[in-house]
Amino acid sequence: MTGFARRAGHGASLTLLALLTATDVALAQNAPQPAPKPEPAPVVHRLNWTYPRFRLWEYIAAATVTTTGYFLQYGIEGDFRDSSWDNGILWDDAVRSALVSQSREGRERAHALGDYFWYIPQYFPVVDSIVTPLATDKLNFDVAFQLTLLNWQAQGMSFLLTRIAHRTVGRARPSLQECDTNPNYDGACDPTAVGRTASFISGHTSMSMSGATLTCAHHQALPLYGGNAADVAICVVSLAAATTNGVLRIIADKHWSTDVLAGMAVGAATGYGMPWLLHYRYGRLEPVGAAFLPKNTAIIPLVSDETFGLGLAGLF
Repeated sequence: MTGFARRAGHGASLTLLALLTATDVALAQNAPQPAPKPEPAPVVHRLNWTYPRFRLWEYIAAATVTTTGYFLQYGIEGDFRDSSWDNGILWDDAVRSALVSQSREGRERAHALGDYFWYIPQYFPVVDSIVTPLATDKLNFDVAFQLTLLNWQAQGMSFLLTRIAHRTVGRARPSLQECDTNPNYDGACDPTAVGRTASFISGHTSMSMSGATLTCAHHQALPLYGGNAADVAICVVSLAAATTNGVLRIIADKHWSTDVLAGMAVGAATGYGMPWLLHYRYGRLEPVGAAFLPKNTAIIPLVSDETFGLGLAGLF
């Protein structure tokens, strides 16, 4: 009986344990479950990069261009090439006569003011390309990075082409024409002054126009300011600043007009041409400010014997 009682006791214990376990499971199943943590919502950016990304060969090419440009700037001893081209061509003399300030004070003021119109349009796209996507589009590092790479590529090329011209052409600044009769006409009259033969091409103009046209290209390809009149305005203001810079360089007697025009051409080719050729032409490129126009419309130039202006055309 004792063994039987012991076995019976064990059996009762096991039965009670099973009942308690089953009760715990039932209570656990019926107890309210904590709500699952919601999945974090994906970040949706208003700016999306739909163009080819910066490729490996572009990194290599841009680094090579930058290195070569800095070598031409700092790696070669001595000043730029001796002057082999001293005079104006085409309309240079007429433009110089009309625009150059007659006082040294006026020329120096134009030179100083021109520096502002050099730095601002040149560096604005660098700041704009970083700050606008990060500050107004939920830290959009992707777009900021791609725009920065395009700025590096274009402005590096503009700098290289400018320095190649300075090292190989050797055009004397127009102010040197007055040095024989007035040694105090300009600081360049000093034979030891740096850059006396770096007139072609206008580096102030090439770099400022490169920055201005980069601004236009970026705001045409992406609605950085919303795709409205603000994107148009910043392009127009940047181009006006770069153009003003070129005019001030002539007023300061630092460059011939053909130097300035050549600088504008180089700046536009690198600032607008390179991003478009390598990236933006592969996407859907909208006219600058397309968002504030009615759908299927465009602003077109109107030129005839009796008309000169702009018109609004569209499909309805």
